[in-house]
Amino acid sequence: MKNLRSNISACSFIGIIVLIAALTDLAFGIYYDPWYEILWFSNTILFILAFAFMFRSSLLMGAVLISSIVEIPWIVDFITHLMFGRGYFGGVTDYMFKLSSPRFYNELNHLSILPLVIYGAFAVGISGKSYLFSGMHAAVLNTLSFFFAPAASNINCINHLCFLKENPFPLNGFAYYAVATLLLCIFSYILNKAYLLIPQFRRI
Repeated sequence: MKNLRSNISACSFIGIIVLIAALTDLAFGIYYDPWYEILWFSNTILFILAFAFMFRSSLLMGAVLISSIVEIPWIVDFITHLMFGRGYFGGVTDYMFKLSSPRFYNELNHLSILPLVIYGAFAVGISGKSYLFSGMHAAVLNTLSFFFAPAASNINCINHLCFLKENPFPLNGFAYYAVATLLLCIFSYILNKAYLLIPQFRRI
């Protein structure tokens, strides 16, 4: 009982801290950037992660665990940029080194998402239906990014892969958006089922 209470307290505390970080990130984004920048997966994942901890939701925690896979290219590019002076994943973090100090440190929340959600998967567990929320999350953000954000901004890589300057595939415009969104939904399902094979991620 004591361990359970300690676990609940830890999750609540983490959830509040992450929610504060998400709200701070949103405030920076609204003040400094065009409105459509808030549509990036990383910005919305923070809110979902906060609620997953606060409400100990296995559905949301599993969804974030699936969606947070998109953080890996960002982390790799950022670390190699620090070590070698240039990013090795298409320079997706080049913008970081042009920001003022407060914004630079705020953007470092990217580095915390994966460790936190992995801890959350152990502490809260993941649901076998998390792919439904993750797929819906991807579909909504991709749709908003495609129809309302300028194509040049390439929000959520909806016009071409973020680490490439041009689209190498024979699909453009709506066709690329539709196929990319469908593949993300399929990938969410596969990844959800793969995560459930890890015994430590409690099936709830």
